Amino acid sequence: MQEKKLVDRDLWVQDGEEIISMEEAHKRYGEGKFPQSIIENCFTFSEYSHLPLIPPPGWIGEGILPLQSKLLLFGEPKSGKSFMAMQMGWSIAENKPWLGFDTTNSDVRVLYIQAEIAAVELLSRLRNLPTEFAYAETIHSLRLLGEQVELLSKRIEAVKPNVLILDPLYMFITGDLTEISDVTKCNSIIDHIIDEYGCSVVVVHHSRKPKENTTMGIMEALGSIAITAFYDSILWIEQVSKDAAMLCSILRNAKSPEPVLITQDDRGLWQRIDIDPMCFMTAGTAQELAIRAGVSENVMQAYLSREITAGRMGRDTWGKYARKMK
Repeated sequence: MQEKKLVDRDLWVQDGEEIISMEEAHKRYGEGKFPQSIIENCFTFSEYSHLPLIPPPGWIGEGILPLQSKLLLFGEPKSGKSFMAMQMGWSIAENKPWLGFDTTNSDVRVLYIQAEIAAVELLSRLRNLPTEFAYAETIHSLRLLGEQVELLSKRIEAVKPNVLILDPLYMFITGDLTEISDVTKCNSIIDHIIDEYGCSVVVVHHSRKPKENTTMGIMEALGSIAITAFYDSILWIEQVSKDAAMLCSILRNAKSPEPVLITQDDRGLWQRIDIDPMCFMTAGTAQELAIRAGVSENVMQAYLSREITAGRMGRDTWGKYARKMK
């Protein structure tokens, strides 16, 4: 039997201005410039401290979606997560920023497969996301991350996507989301897809209904803990007002960015809300600051809550908010 070579998707190094894999580094330089492992990617503690490791390059920057990685996007039902996944796929395919995060500037193909809504509804959602580099399909009642995985493989081989998006998880898995053994089998299939086809995988998922007066957090993803423990990047949508939400994240390959304040427009597409710092030159109530910024008071309240939590703003006894001095 041929021995399978271990591939570590996380080992990327900086070589001048170029980002290359550790495997490529050894092909170029042999021993000397980069430490040589005793076997595969096994180094001494001292050698690790001298490796010029960097976060892996990705389809979405800041460690959100590295090459050959897996990302989980979840939220409550009707929270707009499918719109967000489609918009993510469009941004990657078109090399456009996604909610303020850069995407790779290269030729990319995306395959989006959904199993929850009717094809005619998918059509209406995709009208606002035209691209020749992303493909979409509606497939109902097939366990593509389980017993019918060969049908998924055929589609990957035909489209050759760099990024595969599956929406939602419960429609593709064979078995029970709460059973570790069933989830582990599903996870193994995703890992096999990444290793076999070299793509990244994005999975859309549902959350439990959060308890009253609590924030969501990754533990609110529906199903076994083996789901959230598996993914390299976890993003979730947390509604903070009737017209604003926070996109929160926990990343394995980089420091997690601060939660991003977002809102959906009348087409269902997500927009990032960036408040002009000049609005806070003088203290003001939430209503006054909202007028200055040109946003609703609900949106401003959500923004202020985030800034207070981060320790960047304070509120005085008169109910006015101001930036804290550094």
